[in-house]
Amino acid sequence: MDIVGLLVQGARDLTTAKYILISAIAITLYDYLLTFDDEIRYVWRGRKTWIFYLYMLVRPAEQHF
Repeated sequence: MDIVGLLVQGARDLTTAKYILISAIAITLYDYLLTFDDEIRYVWRGRKTWIFYLYMLVRPAEQHF
């Protein structure tokens, strides 16, 4: 394959990767918004046990994966 073909394929792959990233962000945001009311009800208004602190420790990590 010549250099122009490689550049075109690289641009297509980059565009595909951008679309996948945008889709993943949209799904994560949608899931967060769906469960936000439950989080307030069960986590923030509940007792602060070790489970609460474990949740607070793990929660930011779930947003990066």
